[in-house]
Amino acid sequence: FYGNAGDRIRGDIEKFISEAGVKGLSKDQIRVKVEAFKSQAASAIDESRGAKLKAGIIPFGDTDDNFWATKFVAPLAKLGIVKGKGDGSFDPGAQVTVAELVTMAFRVSGDSESRDASRICDGRFAGHWGNKFIAWAEEKGLSVVGKCTDVNRPALRWEVAQVLLETAGGGPVGITDEQCFSDVKVTDQPVNSVVCRAKSAEIMSGTDGKVNAYGRVNRAEAATMVMRAAEKLFGMNFDGGENT
Repeated sequence: FYGNAGDRIRGDIEKFISEAGVKGLSKDQIRVKVEAFKSQAASAIDESRGAKLKAGIIPFGDTDDNFWATKFVAPLAKLGIVKGKGDGSFDPGAQVTVAELVTMAFRVSGDSESRDASRICDGRFAGHWGNKFIAWAEEKGLSVVGKCTDVNRPALRWEVAQVLLETAGGGPVGITDEQCFSDVKVTDQPVNSVVCRAKSAEIMSGTDGKVNAYGRVNRAEAATMVMRAAEKLFGMNFDGGENT
C-alpha cells in the first residue's frame, strides 16, 4: 500500500484484532469481517496505484511496482522509448504490433525521423499513426517491413529480436548452421540465425532449451527484449548513469 489508503486499512485491521480479542467474536462474525477487509484491500490497492502514478513512482496505472515487467517498462518509459495508450495505461498484456515494434526500435536507435512518407504497399499506410517510424524502418532496410507487410499484425518473438539486431547492426543477421534452441530447426535459416544471434547478445534466453520463436509477443515481453537490447546492443545505462 502507498499513502493514506494503506494507513486506513492497517488501522482498521489493528482495531479489529484488538476488539476481536476482547469481544470473543464467533467464526461467522470473523469470516464476514475478513471478506469485508478483502474488498477494502482491493479498493485500497487501486487507490494506492493511483497515488503512486500521480507521484511518479510507477510509469503507468497498470504497471504497479510489484508487476514483473515494471522494472523493464519504467526505465524505457522514462526515456520515452515506450509510451502508454493515452488513458494512463500501458496495456502490458496486449500483443505488440509490427508498427509498435519498429517505433520502439526507432526510439532506442537514436536516429532522426524520416522526412518521407512510408511507401509500403504503394503508400497504404501513409495515414497510419506510425507512418514516420515505418518509413524509417524502410530506409533502414529492416526485413520486417518488406513485401507489403501488414504493420498492424502482431509481431512474432523472433521478429522482435530481428528488428533490434538489424537496427543495431545496420543490416541482415548473418546465417549460422548452429542450433541454439530445440524448437527452432537449423533448416529454418533466417529464424534460427536470428535467435542464435539474439541468444549470444543476451537479449533472448528461452526456457528449458526452447524459445517460442514463432509465438506472438505482448507489450510487456517486448519491453523486456527492448531494454536488454538497449543495454547490450546500444550501450545504454539504466543503473543511474547518463545515456548519451
